Amino acid sequence: MIRSVHTFPSRTTVRRTLPQLLDDEKKTLKHKTKDKSFCLIIDEATDRLSRPLVALLAATSTDTWVLELDEIQEMTATNMELFIRKSLEYYEIPFKKITALVSDGAPVCCKLGKTLTKVCEIKHIICACHTLHLISAKLIDLFDLANLVCSKLKNFFKAGKQAGRKRRWLQKNGKLISLPCLTRWGTWLQTCIEVLHNKDKLKQFIQLEERSKRQTS
Repeated sequence: MIRSVHTFPSRTTVRRTLPQLLDDEKKTLKHKTKDKSFCLIIDEATDRLSRPLVALLAATSTDTWVLELDEIQEMTATNMELFIRKSLEYYEIPFKKITALVSDGAPVCCKLGKTLTKVCEIKHIICACHTLHLISAKLIDLFDLANLVCSKLKNFFKAGKQAGRKRRWLQKNGKLISLPCLTRWGTWLQTCIEVLHNKDKLKQFIQLEERSKRQTS
């Protein structure tokens, strides 16, 4: 039996071929979106290097495509509008084929929506999930004690030499607790539930930690 041998491409090869692959994919997408009407979905974010990014998606009742994802100089409504216009120009999509613009409720997106509504006469729909997130964030602030527990827990399991040992001990003796993410209220709720289920094991572990510190001091 003869087996084909595959090797991983070098960084040089990836750098050389990736732009062409992206261009080919965009050409394919250009063909797929031809003669179709859809809504645009735009979202802004910041990566771990604090670079502002914007993503533009096109969605029908059956398909969703990422049209563009790029770094933006400054997160303003004007720059985002320019980003949309350039993307649509590349794909040769006229505004008359856009049924609506969907975004979150960030001030910059609301301003963008007002501008496009006036200029291009398209509907601006604010995602309901963003509204629910804002409501949930307000509710979380009402539970000071639970909020404090989650905050302390993140510090307790923060990255460091002892972090892995702490989590392994808890995983072995109780259920592993997932840490909350500030922008995802569902993870905050899940952490609270897991802390409740593991409160005895957490108490036991903290007592062992304090005893160990007293013995070494």
